[in-house]
Amino acid sequence: MRFLRALRLDDSDDEIYPRAATAGEWVVPGTFAFTFGERPPEQLDSGEQAAFRHGFLGLNSFGWSTLAVVVEMPEAEHRQVLESLARHFVEAYGAPDMEAALVEARGEVAFCESLCTPDINTVLSVQRDFVDGEVKEAFRVHRPKSESDWESAPVFRIVPETGGEP
Repeated sequence: MRFLRALRLDDSDDEIYPRAATAGEWVVPGTFAFTFGERPPEQLDSGEQAAFRHGFLGLNSFGWSTLAVVVEMPEAEHRQVLESLARHFVEAYGAPDMEAALVEARGEVAFCESLCTPDINTVLSVQRDFVDGEVKEAFRVHRPKSESDWESAPVFRIVPETGGEP
């Protein structure tokens, strides 16, 4: 089965988010963090706003990642992800018990899995907005370039002088 892992290209997530996800940890979209929250998105501080606008939620650190990559997930880790997310719903959002929390966790995990239809190693990003009292989100797919794409797009181009002094 496929799932998403946090992708860190640099340390910028550490500067942007209140807590950054660790590279390689399992992530979900995490929109529930803003719909279950006590404050509407427009009342969030700048780091929380960044997480709302562009973050995937890590399932170990419960920090945020700007990018996620589609990978294969072993079945045993799938169960761990469900249990970890359900515990988080109980501890952080007041779910009445693990049974109720597992229902919500299964929904979030199923949604995440539905995003993983592109090829393995495809990178995803998210854009969220708060429109008319509702969270709207769009996911963008960033496919790896093929070798032929790199060959047709040179890094530098030499431009001949057209006269005059340098």
